[in-house]
Amino acid sequence: MTPIRHVIWDWNGTLLNDVDGCVDVLNGLLKRRGLPDVTRELYRQRFGFPVRPFYEHLGFDVSEVAFEALSHEFIGAYKSVLHQVRLHADALEVIAELNTCLDGQLVVSAMEHNMLGLMLQDYGVMPLLSGHQGTPNMQAGSKVDVGVAKVRAMGLQAEELLLVGDTEHDLELARALGCACVLHAGGHQTHERLALTGCPVPTKAWNSA
Repeated sequence: MTPIRHVIWDWNGTLLNDVDGCVDVLNGLLKRRGLPDVTRELYRQRFGFPVRPFYEHLGFDVSEVAFEALSHEFIGAYKSVLHQVRLHADALEVIAELNTCLDGQLVVSAMEHNMLGLMLQDYGVMPLLSGHQGTPNMQAGSKVDVGVAKVRAMGLQAEELLLVGDTEHDLELARALGCACVLHAGGHQTHERLALTGCPVPTKAWNSA
């Protein structure tokens, strides 16, 4: 077997423990529109990428103009709760330790690219990475195309990659790359959902999961 030389991390939910913050922001948006709120468990049972169908299921107007405005409204409110959001316990230590035995690590996220870069800096992750890639807008769409393009641009070989994420969409990216994948259930989707993919889902990931 070819040894793993690079790890690709997802950001939200995987390294950044932001599920509660996202649920709070989402419920604020729902309340302003007179829509029913969601519990943390319901959110994790239904949330997925791209987020547009999930928002439509909750009752939001997801027509083109309305969804773009909604995306900006969400990000504005999300930034206001970041002072309460932390990395998963031991995340920085794990990344630093892996750097002693890997050729590099990168983050690929559905978050808008510039915002992703700023957050990686703010949380002290950027200096530990060999690269990062987000999406071109704030609508949290698919990251498959940008992720594949980034990996190819870096000249990385699929058999030497491991992708670590917290959603079914992370597995979609791993399959597009042809690389191994591990999903953890301490993020935006439940263990039950992730286990149905057939992908390895550790019983416990990080200290806080």
